[in-house]
Amino acid sequence: GRHAAGDDLGEPEIRTGYGDDVEDETDTELPVAPGEAGLDTSGSVAADGGVTADAEGILERTVESARERVDHLMEKDDGVQHAEIRAKLQKAMTDYVNVFRTEEGVKKALKLIRECRQEYQDVYVDDPSRTFNTDLQQTIETRNLIDVAETIALGALVRNEFRGAHWRQENQIRDDENWLKHTLISWDDGEPSIFYRPVILEGENKTYEPKERSY
Repeated sequence: GRHAAGDDLGEPEIRTGYGDDVEDETDTELPVAPGEAGLDTSGSVAADGGVTADAEGILERTVESARERVDHLMEKDDGVQHAEIRAKLQKAMTDYVNVFRTEEGVKKALKLIRECRQEYQDVYVDDPSRTFNTDLQQTIETRNLIDVAETIALGALVRNEFRGAHWRQENQIRDDENWLKHTLISWDDGEPSIFYRPVILEGENKTYEPKERSY
């Protein structure tokens, strides 16, 4: 199967921001509440080799998966609260994956982000209400923020150049020959993989032409 987009779906496929994608920028301080995008779904192979998917079946599985996730969070009566994890995540991103980045710093951030992911396994919702439960909402958002943070950090680690708001201390030169491309990351069974898409500078689908940025 391939991917379907949604608000709280399964494994995300996310573009990284801050200079490594001229179409998209994502704030490393993570004040936003992104929904996840991407759900691995099973489909059938068409005669031409393409993949078809049952939209109704995808929706049913997505809703059921979301319900199970919420039920699991609501049934726990102790553990770690989302605010502790979110504070640790925000500090890691602010300290190590802000505009000015180093390889060592980004690696430290990735370690802390993965610690947050592990700690999230023990997260619980303190408010038992099933009506407009902001504690539940923020708990789910925290998991999404972990995904976004790891995506940003992975993209920043491999992009060894200076571009836009991505400043690497080890290499302060913009490298269009090797890095004029979008970085995308997807998860397969919980493991991230990086792939790339070219920046289109000509034709009707062209994006904004990149320009130098200095500090």
